[in-house]
Amino acid sequence: MTPRTSTTLRLAGLALALAAAPGCMGTRTGHPDQIGSRNVEEFSRFDRAEPVAWRRVLVGVPRPRVRGYVKSTKVAYKGERDEGLIHFVYDSDFRLVGRVSPQGETRRIDARGGERREGSFRIEDAVLLLLNAGRAEEVKLAPMPEPRRG
Repeated sequence: MTPRTSTTLRLAGLALALAAAPGCMGTRTGHPDQIGSRNVEEFSRFDRAEPVAWRRVLVGVPRPRVRGYVKSTKVAYKGERDEGLIHFVYDSDFRLVGRVSPQGETRRIDARGGERREGSFRIEDAVLLLLNAGRAEEVKLAPMPEPRRG
């Protein structure tokens, strides 16, 4: 095969490919078909998240010590009509150790994220149980101090 024949074969192949291309390209006009109306939502500039309250867990008398923290937020819980507070319990190193439902159902959360039901308790008793504080004389959920401005 001579160089001239090779070039001729390449040009013939290119012409064949270009002739077949409009069949494939003709199926798409470049504009997608519009089905139905556009779903456009107006977004708020403000965060719609529910307020979250953080409290310190103080255990012991006469000199209470911080044993952990409780984060409480409003939720609609399992088909209930009214919102309730769900409480997430953290140890003093801010590791999540459990949660307490609005009805008092207490669940311990292990290091791998598994949950184990512990029972139903008042929030103070549930916090003592989840923090392994034993039978403390007194537990108090105190508000977090305001951040320092500096």
